[in-house]
Amino acid sequence: MMPYVDLGASSAGGVLYQVLNRANHRNRISHKPADYEAFLKLLVEPLDRTPCRHLGLCLMPNHWHLVLCPRGGLSRVIEIEREDSELY
Repeated sequence: MMPYVDLGASSAGGVLYQVLNRANHRNRISHKPADYEAFLKLLVEPLDRTPCRHLGLCLMPNHWHLVLCPRGGLSRVIEIEREDSELY
């Protein structure tokens, strides 16, 4: 995940965010279909535990994009994602 940056409106909620992450050196995120499935589960399940609308997801070989509309700010969503990804 990218580091948290206070954007001023981040605590207001109702703001659309594009969140993305790229692999180092253009490496692939996954190498086989099961890896993609595990990654999607790891990425999407924590979002179900946050006050957030998921508007889009695009997973490519070396990076991903999410479009989110948090109902109270992005920081809690990113915190949950980071906690879960560190367990992987």
